[in-house]
Amino acid sequence: MTPVQYSAANQVLVDAFERLPQNLQLAAYWSDDAVDPVRAEIKGHYIAVQKYICVYCGRSFVSRLQHREGATGHRNYQAKEIPGSITALSHRPSTL
Repeated sequence: MTPVQYSAANQVLVDAFERLPQNLQLAAYWSDDAVDPVRAEIKGHYIAVQKYICVYCGRSFVSRLQHREGATGHRNYQAKEIPGSITALSHRPSTL
């Protein structure tokens, strides 16, 4: 899969994280509002690379809203934070 090519502004934020000592490279860094543009760029890149196909359910979607709202029979994914900065996904039926 093609890696993200960050914009100059986002590359500064990624480089700042990578320059931190290993023990300070915490997942919480990416929760700061200041890195919202980096997360958006990553998400947008991989959505486009995957040709708008959900990697979890295999269905295509036109927009994030359409995917979250769910089509008939579609399933929603909920990210859950797990201690130790690991995120897991739970697949549950849509309530729509």
